[in-house]
Amino acid sequence: MGEVTILLEKWKKGDVEARNQVFAIVYDTLKKIASKKLQNRVGEVILQPTVLVNEAFIKLANQQEVNINDRQHFLAIAARVIFQIILDYRKEQSALARGGAMQRVSFSGIKLSTSLDLDILALNEALEEFAQIDERASFIFQLKYILGFSTQEICDEVKLGHSSVETDLKMARFWLSNRLKPKT
Repeated sequence: MGEVTILLEKWKKGDVEARNQVFAIVYDTLKKIASKKLQNRVGEVILQPTVLVNEAFIKLANQQEVNINDRQHFLAIAARVIFQIILDYRKEQSALARGGAMQRVSFSGIKLSTSLDLDILALNEALEEFAQIDERASFIFQLKYILGFSTQEICDEVKLGHSSVETDLKMARFWLSNRLKPKT
């Protein structure tokens, strides 16, 4: 059992110091996730990685019930929290810029379909649904397409070989493509 897993068990029992140690251990990884997500926002005023990670820490630390199994599960949840913070920030900025109108967000890096303009809320919902089927493949998909990790960085993070990561990515893309296809 890894150090983070042991600390997560203590956190589940209410140990605040264990919670703080978890964040100290994964802080650099979370900052890397936030930086990757934000790096493609040239010319767009958005959150700084440190601010984003700190806000994610606050959101996760304030959870009434902690049900996180291990480091990978923690990072998957943290990645979703970071994703949600960015989503909320972009919604707020869009509402301010457009007089309150919401805007669809396209993720050009996700090649699910040539004509599919992804609604970020639909993607988030589909990822949550897919995580119930295959949590690892969902996490790998998020690392690659939402957080911008390279395949090698994913391999290093999840401790899997290149072919396993590629297989999970293909399966996730296929499942999500079918789930997010426009209904005709």
